[in-house]
Amino acid sequence: MYRHLFGVETYGLVQLAALLLFCALSVFLFRRAGIRLWHAAALIWLYGVCNLLIAKVLFDYVKAGGRHTLFDHPSLDHFREGGFWGWPIVFFPCVLLYPLVTRVPAVPFYRAVALLLPPVFAVQKLACFVAGCCWGCEASLPWAVTFPDDSLCDQPGVPRHPLQLYDAALPLGILGVLLLVDRRGGAAARPFLLPLLIGLYGLTRFATEFLRPREGEGVLLLSQWLELGAVAGVIVLLTVGRGAWRGMVGARSG
Repeated sequence: MYRHLFGVETYGLVQLAALLLFCALSVFLFRRAGIRLWHAAALIWLYGVCNLLIAKVLFDYVKAGGRHTLFDHPSLDHFREGGFWGWPIVFFPCVLLYPLVTRVPAVPFYRAVALLLPPVFAVQKLACFVAGCCWGCEASLPWAVTFPDDSLCDQPGVPRHPLQLYDAALPLGILGVLLLVDRRGGAAARPFLLPLLIGLYGLTRFATEFLRPREGEGVLLLSQWLELGAVAGVIVLLTVGRGAWRGMVGARSG
């Protein structure tokens, strides 16, 4: 394990900070929404499972090609090797289905989730920055960064786009948009805050993925196809599907 500033141990500490932030915001927002806190506990459990187990399995099979998976090496050491990817792919569908299964009021639930996720996304990407993973392509810009030898970057010392910092800043901008929509749109806009988050997050990640190295990749990365699908789904929902969505979540909003 790396033990310096840009190291895996630091990565773990920052990810722990993201988890604690998720817990605190979940409790705060659910309490303000009048939702029982055991639903916050369930959401925290889902977040942990998706970030640790699901993201590890997805990395093993999608990014690493299934050559050395958790099922081949079911131990703590396998997790400590690093390699986590794609947890929102499972988390978002589960969150969308949660109120329909548990009958918790959907609109305040979705609103709470939409407002708590952007700062958590930002902290998670800071973890990637301090570890040197998820690096950007080479750059000669004044704000380009170089990662040290003990980082996870495959070419330490080479100036690169600080892609992790871009991906940390953009969710905070999304949070600003959501707060503005929530304030100005009021009750009419709140059923659409979570879909709006998904669409904006997918759109920003789709854009920043073009700054990622693409050796042997096609025109679009797999993650970009997934992000495009999410954006397209949100566009359909916000245009032709507004009435159906409002009726579905409104029937369970108490």
